[in-house]
Amino acid sequence: MDASLSTFGEVRSIAQGEPTANQWKKLCRMLESWEDPVSLEQVVLPYLMGALSRWPDDLRVAPEHWVSRQLGGEDIPALLVTRKIVLRSMWFGASANNSEALTHSPGFANCVILQIQAGTGVSELVAMLDAEESWLTRIKSLRFFNVDLGDELAMMLLASKNLSRLEELRLDYAKLTGATLEALAGSPMAASLKSLGLQHIDLGDAHAALDTLEKLPKLESLELRSAELGVDHMLELSELHPPEHLTSLSLRDNRARDQGTRALARGRFTNTVEVLNLSNNQIGGAGARAIAESEQSSSLKQLDLQMNRLDTDAALELARTPFLANLESLKLDLNLIGVQGWRALMESKHLGDRVKAELEPLAKEAEDF
Repeated sequence: MDASLSTFGEVRSIAQGEPTANQWKKLCRMLESWEDPVSLEQVVLPYLMGALSRWPDDLRVAPEHWVSRQLGGEDIPALLVTRKIVLRSMWFGASANNSEALTHSPGFANCVILQIQAGTGVSELVAMLDAEESWLTRIKSLRFFNVDLGDELAMMLLASKNLSRLEELRLDYAKLTGATLEALAGSPMAASLKSLGLQHIDLGDAHAALDTLEKLPKLESLELRSAELGVDHMLELSELHPPEHLTSLSLRDNRARDQGTRALARGRFTNTVEVLNLSNNQIGGAGARAIAESEQSSSLKQLDLQMNRLDTDAALELARTPFLANLESLKLDLNLIGVQGWRALMESKHLGDRVKAELEPLAKEAEDF
């Protein structure tokens, strides 16, 4: 059998199999070692661009050395089957050449996710976002992690007309304040955003910035983790009109406390939420009771209350309520729940088997302690 035919058979097997990170890495290694560049470009890559369409974009990440070589001037045809680029600090800071190569390289034409981690020199990249010929006009997800953007650069980014089709924006640990969130309201991307993550943004004094959330009509997922949100912020948030399709809300690592939790449990902003993360929010028994007594809790499928101040009485409240019957996941790690509380949760006639299976190791640990 011709070796290239045998190898192509392996490629097809991977493409048609279960999408996993390991299988993707194996496929990339095979493409990199492909001996015949003509068959690679004319047969293999066109086949994969269709066959891999069912694979999640997040799995189809370009190997770092492919990206580095492409930015260095080489032509890496296999990049055309990738959908995600992760840039680390090694590509920034030397000059604007890397940014220009990134924004204009045809090798990245099919990528829809750009993730930038811990880089300097990002100002050149942000300035080039308005280049009409850039492939970045087609990206769906833009993620910055540990990049010192600051409000000025972030607002330049938000103002880019080329990002008007963006569906996901993450600006985590980017040294931002409420001014960035307020600017989002008038941004070209406001009408298309489905997922917004602003981890470690400082909203401490920017109460009005929360009103922006009413102006994101397609928003489905919102994360405001470590955003200096206190009780007053939770009260304001609870009174907002939520985006019609909002189903996931993460307010982890803030200070909702019992009063803020009560407002969220009863307020209209959480009407359609199915996934709620309130871990590490200094919530005690009164907050748990508010969740348990709210009819709105019946829409929840996932509830995360880890690292709070829930005691046995709080666990009893959660075990007794019929409004948590639709839960598929309940996370209660690192609380103050005693044996009686864990027993009540495991014996609850309302919590489902999947939730009990998740809680069982914690309940057993409490019994054995």
